[in-house]
Amino acid sequence: MKQHIKIYFDALGLDPYENRQECELTGFVGVVDIHHIQRRGMGGSKKLDRIENLMALNRKDHDYLGEKQHFKSMLFRKHMHFLERNNVKFDKEYMLNQIARYE
Repeated sequence: MKQHIKIYFDALGLDPYENRQECELTGFVGVVDIHHIQRRGMGGSKKLDRIENLMALNRKDHDYLGEKQHFKSMLFRKHMHFLERNNVKFDKEYMLNQIARYE
């Protein structure tokens, strides 16, 4: 299992083998992709493998939103609210800085 997937499911206390995670945008429950909001790049730095930068998206949204800069602020904002609703510990200052960076 890839490290970023393990980080995501561990933070939420979920079993990654159940394939029943909620898409953070649509609420769709099923198989999702764990998306790097801020991309790591080809074989890039693992420092972006952190819960603040990882969100579950259904395949259609993952393909559509991908690396489009103008969606990043919205993705970080939605992800922050998702983490708060699920009582996940995260670096809120980091999230707010990312939201401001992309607005």
